[in-house]
Amino acid sequence: MSCGIVPWASVLCELMTPDPCYSKAVDMQKCLRANRYREGVCFGSMSVMEKCCTRWKERSACCIIYEKLDHQVQ
Repeated sequence: MSCGIVPWASVLCELMTPDPCYSKAVDMQKCLRANRYREGVCFGSMSVMEKCCTRWKERSACCIIYEKLDHQVQ
């Protein structure tokens, strides 16, 4: 989807564009909840989320939250 048609439309277009990492974030949260937040058990889904955020962090609200939480833990 191209969001560069007219200046005011780009904001609307961005709001209508689905978050590219949302489904990965949901999968990661499901795994963490199901496994009582043991990160080692959910390493696979967390790794997928991290790869998604590496690619899409500028467009994903999920990644902004994920990175903030990751920095708080460290």
